[in-house]
Parts: sequence; structure tokens; C-alpha cells
Amino acid sequence: MVSVADRLLAKDFRGRYIGPDDLHATVAFLGDVPEPKIDDLVDILVRQAAIVRPFGVRFDRLGGFPNKREPRVVWLGSTRINSDFQRLGTALRQEYADAGFTFPDALRLHVTLCRPQPRGRVPKIAFAPIETIVKTISLMESTQAEPRYRTIHEATLGG
Repeated sequence: MVSVADRLLAKDFRGRYIGPDDLHATVAFLGDVPEPKIDDLVDILVRQAAIVRPFGVRFDRLGGFPNKREPRVVWLGSTRINSDFQRLGTALRQEYADAGFTFPDALRLHVTLCRPQPRGRVPKIAFAPIETIVKTISLMESTQAEPRYRTIHEATLGG
């Protein structure tokens, strides 16, 4: 994933890039979470992680939110729907919705690479598909300032 970001930089695509240690696939963006709800969210995460076995994912597509012409976020995603990711994400989102959270955007397997500055069309770059095995899922705290991410809790898939 870092190699894809490096190729964007080589095309002079400027922005705030996510550091290699902070790259992660987003399942459910929760927004501001009141401190008292965090334990409930961790319980949901652990429960859902326990019933899903590790699974493979493939990243082979570069895109942007809300679009590739003027993205706020440039991401690495997949042209294929990954049924394991969809099952896990759907179950997590349902339990989080039951806890009072909403998700205006559809579930989409993606890893944020950067936040462009200034906004500009995502350049076309060639890269080999990246395949990896998902073994854990984490509840993370994010801030828009850097961006920076902090793991609140990590759960191992399958128990």
C-alpha cells in the first residue's frame, strides 16, 4: 500500500498522506463517541470478531470520496465484493446502529491513503494487486488534525 502512495507522490499528487503504521481498512466510521459508550463498542467488536475466521482481501483499485475528480480522500479498494468483509462489516454496523450510531455511506472495503491538498483529480497509476489476510479488527480513535490514529482495542478474528 505504501508503494501505491509512493506512486501518487511520484505523480506530484500532494496531500496529507497516512503513515505506513496507520494504514487500515475502515469498516464503520462512528464519529464522535461519548466516553461511556466505548466499553459497549468494544464488547460488540469482540463478540463479532469471535464468530468470523481470518479471511483474505485484495486491493486492486484506486478511488476517491466523494469521487475521483475532486476527492476529499483518496483510497485503495477492491473491484470485487469480499463476502467475508461484507458479513463482518454488516454485522458490526447493525450492532453499532442498535447502539445509536448511523452510517450514511455504504460499506466499502477501502484503505485511506491521503487527503489531497489541494483537491485534484486522482491520477491514473499502474500497480500490482495487493493481497493480505485479515486476522484482527480494531476500534480506533481518529483525529482530522494530522491525521492520527490510536487503537482503543484490537480483537483477533475467530476468538
